Amino acid sequence: MKIVYYNQEKKHRNWVKIAILCATTVAVLWSFFWLPYFRISQIKINDPLVDRGEIEEKLSSLLASFTKFYLPKNNYFFFPKEAAEKIILESGIGVANIQKKFPNKILVDFKEIKPKFLYCKEDSCFYIDKNGVPYESAPFFSNSPIPVLEVNKDIKLGEIFLETRIANFLIEFEKEIQKLGLKLKQVKIDQDIRLITSEDWYLILSLKSDMEDAQNIAKKLTLLFERTIKDRTNLEYIDMRFPNKAFYKIRIEI
Repeated sequence: MKIVYYNQEKKHRNWVKIAILCATTVAVLWSFFWLPYFRISQIKINDPLVDRGEIEEKLSSLLASFTKFYLPKNNYFFFPKEAAEKIILESGIGVANIQKKFPNKILVDFKEIKPKFLYCKEDSCFYIDKNGVPYESAPFFSNSPIPVLEVNKDIKLGEIFLETRIANFLIEFEKEIQKLGLKLKQVKIDQDIRLITSEDWYLILSLKSDMEDAQNIAKKLTLLFERTIKDRTNLEYIDMRFPNKAFYKIRIEI
């Protein structure tokens, strides 16, 4: 009986030692992650036109928050760069790629994205990329250098606003009609696609149009100009929604 009691007591002491060791290890690690040496204290930006103070302000709440284990998110090891990129995007500053640099730096690299479309609603305008995604705020243009979208839809930075298939079609189609000396001024999307050209007549196309249709439609348009509509001065619209058919209207001057 004494031997059994001794073994039980020995096991108990071992468990106590293990518990103390584990608690000490956790405490040391937890304290380690709170060291100032690993706290994000420097933010470097590659774009001189972007105000670093604005970036710091937008990220301040994120840097002051904690993980579910109550560890600081401004620690190099726990800093959520994807969340930071999303905050910068949704604030309208731009599309950024963030890199962590050991032990306490982050580099904010702004991507150069060429805007393909412009969308304005009330007093707010946004640049939209080739995938149909609004990525930053834009100024108001009285004469926009890129096509202006008119779509009855709510817009949110970083989320698809214009269906990518349609965006790709419009980009490719504009390349094709530039060969005819035309540009797109405005794109209206509702039950169909209406393209207002630089000559102030519009083209009606099907919502099913995709990038593979762009060249074919442009060729049909070229033939129409060569054979039928040789003078586009008073052209009001061309309707090419239906395969192998084209309807057009000429304005009658009074």
